[in-house]
Amino acid sequence: MQWKKKDRYGRIIGEVMIGSRHINLEMVQDGMAWHYTTYSKSKELAKAEAEARMGKKGLWVDKEPMPPWEFRKTEREKSKK
Repeated sequence: MQWKKKDRYGRIIGEVMIGSRHINLEMVQDGMAWHYTTYSKSKELAKAEAEARMGKKGLWVDKEPMPPWEFRKTEREKSKK
């Protein structure tokens, strides 16, 4: 794993590699992960997500997939009530 920094919650922001395989890219291509543009400006990941969306792969099968950051925000708001 190559990592650059940690977010405000202590989570590592980085890239997962197995040999020459770029696992982050493979997951986005397969529709199994979001390209989180807050931390990544990768054109390669952006293109992979757009293609996965158009191909309705993985999470893009859902009509209204919810990004994990939005889900967490919703859960925080629920817990305040």
